Amino acid sequence: MNSGNKSKNNVTPLRKRQPAVLVIEHQILMRASICETLREWGFKVYEAGNGDDAVALIKSRAIDVGFVLVDLDVPGPMSGIELTNWLRQNIAGVSAVLASSDRKKSALAADLGTPFIAKPYDTKKLLVIIRNALPRRR
Repeated sequence: MNSGNKSKNNVTPLRKRQPAVLVIEHQILMRASICETLREWGFKVYEAGNGDDAVALIKSRAIDVGFVLVDLDVPGPMSGIELTNWLRQNIAGVSAVLASSDRKKSALAADLGTPFIAKPYDTKKLLVIIRNALPRRR
């Protein structure tokens, strides 16, 4: 975590009382990188490598998740689309963005009315999506 006013990405961190972000990404290094960046920006971050782990995390903890980054290619019995629908049904007011390295899959996100971000992640674009999706807290 950065002790200054700006992260190494030159972005001003958010205030402490933001809802948590859940990152569901099967690529370990990509997940670690994006989670580190989100933490530098002031978010509390939870991580899952697949849909089963994400569901177990939600069911086992009383966490205030306000935003979920879902890898469309997440392994497991649930697709990224099914997982996003499950999250929306089980976390009141949650916002999500779907991600994939296959830009053609952006149509799947559009069908759900969900933002799409291509991998590798453009972190500044992701920050804008998250900030626009989360409710303003004082």
